Amino acid sequence: MSAATRLAVFRAEHGPVETWGPEDYEVYLDLSRAAHTGRWRRTRRRAQALVVLLYATPLYTLAELVTAHGQSWPRLNRLLDRVGDQLTTAEDRCLATGDTEWVHRVGDRIDRYADAVDRLTSRHPHTR
Repeated sequence: MSAATRLAVFRAEHGPVETWGPEDYEVYLDLSRAAHTGRWRRTRRRAQALVVLLYATPLYTLAELVTAHGQSWPRLNRLLDRVGDQLTTAEDRCLATGDTEWVHRVGDRIDRYADAVDRLTSRHPHTR
């Protein structure tokens, strides 16, 4: 039986919220958390985070290359700030579903990518 089904059964068996005791409320919260952090929700949150990452990656690379040329594009920087906020939100949502290990694993990959971009841009003649 899924967590959502157990949650519905619990609500049907225990009646209105006003009649619940502290133990009932704790059990309900545990069931509710399980229903809202299930496998499909975790998968959807991961997909949302990956979509934001796929959007942010070329923007980050372009911003680094522009900086390596000694230029600044304020519009690109503002866009990157907004995408960074979206990425933080997606990360927080993944962490809320208990997906800490996945977030750290993806974060390590992002750090490796950023290091590679930094190495690439440091070879540019304008940065020497």
